[in-house]
Amino acid sequence: MWKIPVAVTIIFLLMPLAASESSLDSMIAESCPDDYEPVISMAAPDKTYSHPGPPDFFQYNLCVQGITETRIAHECTGNEGFYLHSNNTDYAHFSMHSTYNIPVCTDQMVTQVRDSCQQNQTSLFSVSSEHNAHVASPGVFDNEVCGFFQPPENVTLSMEFNLTSSDDVYFDEQTVDEGEQYLAEFPYIVSEGDNHVAGIVADDMIKVERRVGQENRISMERDTGEFLVPFTHGDHLNVERRQELILENEFMEQLLPSFGFFMPEQARIKTALDTEVIIDSGIELDRGSHTIEITKTGENQVTIEQK
Repeated sequence: MWKIPVAVTIIFLLMPLAASESSLDSMIAESCPDDYEPVISMAAPDKTYSHPGPPDFFQYNLCVQGITETRIAHECTGNEGFYLHSNNTDYAHFSMHSTYNIPVCTDQMVTQVRDSCQQNQTSLFSVSSEHNAHVASPGVFDNEVCGFFQPPENVTLSMEFNLTSSDDVYFDEQTVDEGEQYLAEFPYIVSEGDNHVAGIVADDMIKVERRVGQENRISMERDTGEFLVPFTHGDHLNVERRQELILENEFMEQLLPSFGFFMPEQARIKTALDTEVIIDSGIELDRGSHTIEITKTGENQVTIEQK
């Protein structure tokens, strides 16, 4: 029997999953605030002739929040964000290509050069080109250097429920006892109570596991991506019915995504008419619910049809 309330613990390993979905915060300043990391420096960020250099080499620094251990070195332990052809002169140039032999190490931040940065990317600075380039503030050049968090790897979501060894646990439509599973047509593992079902759902996975004993745990592990955590009335068949939408990555695009309730295909909009406006349709309707369509056909003109 599943006992309510349910205790849920979510654990992310290596990097919080939220980091891949949030934007970096950056600024160009003479000195970086305490919680910002200096990456490079430049002399005149509003001009087109600035060269990149190590932090504090020139007057202005590129400061980024949320990353650590950035440095300019011949070898990086994290990402190589971009490259310089010189580390200690007034005439260094920027490149995205490793033909320049000095990488700028950017920890868990990844960089791209684009015309404009995508959603959840931050424009760090702009460059005259991808190679042998000058640097400046965002918007000075047409090429933006966009920064974003590296997608997490080896992410594990672990959920602990107040279960007993007699609870029904389903993995890809099959009941499972204690142990690990590695293959599934539809990756989910859920625990089913009298009137409720809860667990973990995804579009791919590395493994799922059920432990019985002191821990009483169900868990799922995957490399990257997102997890859905259903907690709703019904049983595991409510999850099964969403298989196609989840595997096609269309579930969260629905108007009202749900495992246990009806999902409408058309949005319902409630409106209030100005009392000074009179609409004469000639349609006679009895008391109750009706569907009508109001279409603007011209200036101060509408047509009304019953559907």
